Order: sequence, then C-alpha cells, then structure tokens
Amino acid sequence: NQETLAQNSYCFPSAKVKSARGGRALLTGIFRCARCGRKLNTLYGGIGNKCARYTCNNAKHNHAMEQCVQFGAIRVENAVSNQILLALQPHAVEAAVLAARALAEQHGQALHAKRQELQQAEYEARLAGRRYEAVDPENRLVAGELEARWNAALSRAAELRADLQKREAEVANPPAQVEALQNLAADVASVWNSDSADMHLKQRIVRTLIEEIIVDREPDSNDVSLTIHWRGGRHSVLSVRIPKKGEHRHHHPPEAIALVRSMAGIWRDEHIAATLNRAGYRTGFNNTWNAKRVDYLRRSHNIPSRERDGELRALTLTQAAQQLGVTIHAVRSLMKHKILAAVQDMPDAPWQILASDLENSAVHEFLAASRKPGPRREILSDRQLMIPNT
Repeated sequence: NQETLAQNSYCFPSAKVKSARGGRALLTGIFRCARCGRKLNTLYGGIGNKCARYTCNNAKHNHAMEQCVQFGAIRVENAVSNQILLALQPHAVEAAVLAARALAEQHGQALHAKRQELQQAEYEARLAGRRYEAVDPENRLVAGELEARWNAALSRAAELRADLQKREAEVANPPAQVEALQNLAADVASVWNSDSADMHLKQRIVRTLIEEIIVDREPDSNDVSLTIHWRGGRHSVLSVRIPKKGEHRHHHPPEAIALVRSMAGIWRDEHIAATLNRAGYRTGFNNTWNAKRVDYLRRSHNIPSRERDGELRALTLTQAAQQLGVTIHAVRSLMKHKILAAVQDMPDAPWQILASDLENSAVHEFLAASRKPGPRREILSDRQLMIPNT
C-alpha cells in the first residue's frame, strides 16, 4: 500500500516510477534521465493538447542549469511499443486463454453474490410480511407503514430475481469469448494500435513489463538512446531517430519526390499526378495525388514547372503523332526501329519524346517509305475472267 501511494503521489518529488493516469502519453512517469537521474516530465501541446513531449527540466528550473534532454513522444513510443509487442507475441494465446478463464471465474463469483443478495432480500420480504400480519388491524398508522415496507421488500426481491435470471441466461449461453480472445491474440499489434484501445490499460501493461527506461540524447545528435529495464533483470538498448526542426512524420515518399523531379518541367501536374497514382504512391497524409498537391510538392522542393523559355521540352505519343501528321502506331513503329528516341521515368508512365527529335531526317524518310504504295495486283473484270486470251 505504501508503494502504491508513493507511485500515485505526483504532487511530491520522488525518484520512483509513477503510476499510469490514463493520459495520451504512453510512457508517462517511466523515463529517467541518464544525465541527472531525475524523472522526466510530460508536457502536452498542439491543437487540443494532443501532442506530448518528454522533458527533463528539473535541473534547469531548480539549479539554473542547461536542459538535459527533451524529445517528442510519437517515435519513441512507437519504438518501445514494438519491443513490447515482441515480448507479448509468444505468450499472447496463452494469456488469452488465462484471461478467458479469469473472466468465467469472475462471472461465477458475480452470480454467487447475486444469489446471496436475492436470498437476503427474500428473507427481508418474509420478515416484513410477518411483522405486518402481527400488527393490530386497529392500529392503522403502524399497519400502513408496515404494509409499505413489505411492498418495498417484495419489489426489491422481484428486481433482484429478474436480474439474476438475466445473468444466468448470459452465462448459460456465453459468446465465443475464448475464440474471440485467441483471434485477438493472433494479431496483438492490431489490438494494441487500435484507436479504441484503452490508454490506461496500455499504460498498466507497460508498467507490468518494464521497470523503467533510461534515456539520453547528445546535444548535437538526432538520436535518442533508450535503455529498457525489463522486470526480471533483462535490458534492451534502442536508438530512435528524432526529426530535425521543420521535419514531420507526414512527409512525402522519397520515390514520389524523385519521380516528380524527373517529370516536372516536361509534363503537366495532372499528368504527373496520374502517374503517381498508377504507381501506387500516396501523399504524406495518405491521400491520392492531384494537380494541386503536385504543385504544392514542386513549390516546397523548388522543382521547376513544365515550361521553360515558353516552349515544351517533350511531347507525348499523341502530341508527337499530331505534329507529324501520322497515327500513334506510326510513332510506335519509329520507336520500335529505334529511329525516334523515347524514354519513360517508370513503367506505365507517359513516353517522353523530344520535340527536336521529330525534325530528324531519318524520321521523315521512314514515314515517307511507309506511305509509299507497294506493288498492286491487277484486278480483272468479270468479262476478262470469262473470255480466254487468244
């Protein structure tokens, strides 16, 4: 009890691990600074105070020293959560079965308590009935009061009886809780990362498995060193990269940025967006691409636009066919015979044909040869077929 009270005393300084209080931060009260040995504080900020940060400000506030360490909660909590899931996964099914047995035992204890409560209520109802029958009928004041108490006792006994019957029916036909728990145990990560998961319960699980976490961060480094002290004596060492100033987790994939950089200045933003969507790339907020989002990405990374000096740098198959006055199949024939150069940034991306290559003499000679009529068979009339040559 004294240990529990010490963990719950957040208002008083203590070097011990603090208890879980159900906040949005998973590791509140479990971090210890490797430099000064003090416990780290948890600060909330952002819109709706949803963003948590861990800081060691005690030496700064009390002794005017430099701040030891501070970092955001998301990346560090994800790294620690992965370690917890690795520890839980081998025993998840066994824990689910034990939880199902404990749940069944709790139901049995609740039914036993309800039966005892109903037994007491029925005794009180019978006692009230005997008192009412023993009173003198002429004493109407006492008889009325005893009758009211008897009716109240009968009503309470009826309510408890109905509640007990309902609970017995639920226990007689229980849902497939064991199977459901085993299915959840097979995918512990989905249960842990679910938005509906109770944060207070997750914090209690963390404190059941972890004694404390020693944290350190070099002043000029973006890596946070974590030493996890597990209950039982084992230790794990992690290194988590913290984003620099201006970085955030909703960044675009590097492959998408490279593709936009190679296609920009040649294709319109809507063409680039269609190519990104066909390739399966998503934005930093997991959205599909459109021309407006591509334009924002270009401006953020100083990528040039489609036009340069007022002229197009490249043409598509359709545009090249229109400029040459031929069909798309003719342009593909030029590409097939390697007379006309064309490139693709990735499979299924639009072909890029330089407008200057269309002025090549070999291109016009090939097209002229393909338009030149070949030898034709002489078509005879029906009369010539019927009359033999003499």
